[in-house]
Amino acid sequence: MPRHKAFQMSGAKKRQAAKAKAEELKCAVDKAPRLDRFLVHSKTNPDEVVETEVAPSSSSLDISMTEIRVAADTGALNDSDIECESSSSESSSEEAVADVLPILPVPVDHTCHSDKADPCCSNDPSDWFPLSSATVSHWVQRGPDGCRNENKANEYPASVRHHGPTSKAPKGRKRSFNSRLFYTTSHNGESQNRQWLLYSPSKGSVYCFYCVLMRSNKDKFCTAEGFSSWENVNERIKLHEQSKSHVNSILGARNFRSENACIDHCIEQQLENSKQYWVNVLRRVVAVIKFLAQRAMPFRGDDEVLGSVHNGNFLGILELIAQFDPFLLNHLQQYGNAGRGVPSYISSTIVEELIQLMADKVHATIVAELKRAKYFSVSVDSTPDLTHADQLTVIVRYLLRGEPVERFMTFLQLGSHKAEALVQDLLDYFKAETIDFSDCRGQSYDNASNMSGKYTGMQARLRDVNPFAFYIPCTTHSLNLVGVSAADCCVVAVSFFGFVQQLYTFFQLRRTGGQC
Repeated sequence: MPRHKAFQMSGAKKRQAAKAKAEELKCAVDKAPRLDRFLVHSKTNPDEVVETEVAPSSSSLDISMTEIRVAADTGALNDSDIECESSSSESSSEEAVADVLPILPVPVDHTCHSDKADPCCSNDPSDWFPLSSATVSHWVQRGPDGCRNENKANEYPASVRHHGPTSKAPKGRKRSFNSRLFYTTSHNGESQNRQWLLYSPSKGSVYCFYCVLMRSNKDKFCTAEGFSSWENVNERIKLHEQSKSHVNSILGARNFRSENACIDHCIEQQLENSKQYWVNVLRRVVAVIKFLAQRAMPFRGDDEVLGSVHNGNFLGILELIAQFDPFLLNHLQQYGNAGRGVPSYISSTIVEELIQLMADKVHATIVAELKRAKYFSVSVDSTPDLTHADQLTVIVRYLLRGEPVERFMTFLQLGSHKAEALVQDLLDYFKAETIDFSDCRGQSYDNASNMSGKYTGMQARLRDVNPFAFYIPCTTHSLNLVGVSAADCCVVAVSFFGFVQQLYTFFQLRRTGGQC
């Protein structure tokens, strides 16, 4: 507090001044306990000294037209509502109070949790400067309720401003912000909330939410320092909220939010239209793939050029459908023959991926049906592929809606034709598919010794794992053996088929490089 030179006084006035000084000192001492909660002791957690309530905030930006039609009303808040305390201009008074209260830390206002690292999301409006587009977008969408920093205890220590002596207050005055400034009274007597008014706990100043974000810069309510002159504060606030720039800022914030909402809606609509377009393309492509796969027909031709007579069944059928489907015709004209890097969903690469996805879905459906049916039988046999590599074909049979169905499961690569290896491969596959082999009630193979052997064959080893998996020889293969035995009675037939077998073996060895 500034020190002022004492005036020349008579003895009576000096005695009166001394008496007044003693009374002021006593008054200061009496008021001292009221400040205990601001003292920091060694065994006290500073965070527990001051407990304030944080007002619940809404995340919506409620721009009420009441804020726009603010009238010049009287009696909203008088100068008496502002904290004004007379203070002594004598240095002895200050020293006495300092002796009584040696530690007076600045009380912490917990209503605002500023994040200096991220000023965009800070609840303290003074941290928003210099203003960025990210800050404007964040707070216009969120609204002012999360950054007003209203203290329910009406304590705003950072806003205290000291004023020198005047004719009305010879000893000086101390003014600060008051919670009543957050509200005003309309002509009909209703209390209105000044949602636009923000308080900064760090600077002790107030700001206009809309004018700051819309960069009005018409008065101190929009600057980085903020407004903190508490003399005639009611008139200054009313003058600001009735100004044309304030009204334009509110309307600008509302338009800003509406434009952003419109942009978001347009983007979402574009994404939805694009998604629906490619879904319609996939429906047609998948239908053609299913048609060809069900009939085991080849997909590719000599080339993959639309319009070519050698482009294969897949592209040929798409061209046929496009003659009666304007949507597919437009798609083929726009994306056909576009080359690599352009998504079209009609290239051989995507077709193979779709076939694999459909195969995985079919396989998952078969496994699910098998688990629901619980009991099943299994039939396996080895067969060579085009590269003459042996594969073990796995087929299961189970009941579906009361009717027996037979489903192909997979091909297993064979490392050995021994019964032990075949059993292990089959059990490993069932385990990987989480199929319980103990629910198997039958097994059927050909009459080869490694499959049908009574003691060491595959069927015998599986019976050791599951005794209920009864073995039934394949009747078709047994009939084939009967035919072979009947043909052995004819010497000419034996000679002919023997020559054919040797011829086949010769060409097979030439093709595989001498390895069978």
